[in-house]
Amino acid sequence: MIYALDKRTGKILWERAAHEGVPLDKRHIKSTYANSSPATDGRIVVAWFGSQGVHAYDVNGRFLWKVDLGRLDLGAYDIPTYEWGSASSPIIWNGLVILQCDTQDDSFMLALDAGTGKTVWKTERDEIPSWGTPTVAVTSSGPELVANASNYIRGYDPRTGKELWRLGGSSKITAPTPVFADDKFVVVSGRAPERPIFVVRSGARGNLTLPEGKTNSVAVAWSRTGRGSYMPTPLIYDGILYVLANNGLLDAYDSSRRAGASLTSPLTRWERC
Repeated sequence: MIYALDKRTGKILWERAAHEGVPLDKRHIKSTYANSSPATDGRIVVAWFGSQGVHAYDVNGRFLWKVDLGRLDLGAYDIPTYEWGSASSPIIWNGLVILQCDTQDDSFMLALDAGTGKTVWKTERDEIPSWGTPTVAVTSSGPELVANASNYIRGYDPRTGKELWRLGGSSKITAPTPVFADDKFVVVSGRAPERPIFVVRSGARGNLTLPEGKTNSVAVAWSRTGRGSYMPTPLIYDGILYVLANNGLLDAYDSSRRAGASLTSPLTRWERC
């Protein structure tokens, strides 16, 4: 189901049954078949229900199009018979609906025409299942699409799907969405033992993976292991990066460094339980 509510009163303006039928896959006990948040640009509303397809309506509830991506097998990387379902949400950018679809055996990034649902570009990915939503930002070096995942965090040109850079060293299960501020992307994940925080400068190209023992480079402003969040997406406000762990521990970091400043690890402002 898709619901449109009056934000002032909570009154239901319209509701649509996007799909009816027996689910094509299983799900995590804590999840539903509607994990993904709908996206809108003020003209269309796009909802993704995993194996049940991508559905688009106008803001008045008129059906526009549907795209069937087939059965999507997402679950534990080390126990393939487990099926947890999808959670990545669609994003809308410059007339494109962009989807990150990382599964057990057929991972890809996909851009659909927001008006018609037709494929604009599709980029294959050598990835295991992930659950994060990608981020597009207009940086000083042009637009960048950044996707969090296990094998590599990757940056793409959102206009074409061409890979711009990749960064290894992430966790085996990734869910947080990349965030952007001060011309840098912050990408975290919280599966032990890695649990990294990476801060990547815009405009990077090629393989950015840090050598063992190094925490920064020309492209990676700073990084830290053992402090990344498992499910929550980090927040940047007024030059401070907040990272919340599943156990309730909240870290705050100085994230205000600009390009060309010191590459040393940032100061932890405080920690709270």
